[in-house]
Amino acid sequence: MPSRRRSPALQYSPGSLPTDASARRAAQEFADLVGRVVNTTVSQCPISFHQVEGREFEGYVSHAEHKVPVPMPLENGRYLYLYQRLGLRRPERYLTTLEYKYQYQEAEDDESWVFRYEYQREPEEGYRYPLAHLHVNGALETYTADKPFPRLHLPTDRVTIESVVQHLVDEHEVACISPQNSQEVLRRSGEAFAEIQRRRLLDG
Repeated sequence: MPSRRRSPALQYSPGSLPTDASARRAAQEFADLVGRVVNTTVSQCPISFHQVEGREFEGYVSHAEHKVPVPMPLENGRYLYLYQRLGLRRPERYLTTLEYKYQYQEAEDDESWVFRYEYQREPEEGYRYPLAHLHVNGALETYTADKPFPRLHLPTDRVTIESVVQHLVDEHEVACISPQNSQEVLRRSGEAFAEIQRRRLLDG
């Protein structure tokens, strides 16, 4: 009888992080989770956490070269720029996403972008757009306002990397690196994120 293939373990379930050392471990575990999602599906590029020196604990998760976030090549020859800035918030010192940017591009050149999801938890004073939004680099004949269409902030809910990856696989012909595991990894990773958000809502 053939043995059943075991699903990859997804180890990420942080709570209160009383020290910077525990925050670094949790941030790296989160980067490992994002890396597992990406490396099982759309890109073989490494994903890592990079701490930013400062008075408060902060850092980012991305594919980086010389500690600078860069677009990563995908299995269909296109590129994805993935950036998540993390920090500690609330008295409990929960690790949370302060900002994200998921940008699909035709080439490494930033000007070749197709669409971009963005989120800012703590925007600068005077910011008047949706905290989570979508930009689309296109033009519509039916759109006649003065503001260029790509500069519109189209409102969205917060978007997960799992949903972006699923979109790339389903609609942009990105072949999965590990098709036998990809859907299970996406499902379990999405469930882990939903459970963390549920617990924090219960905590108030």
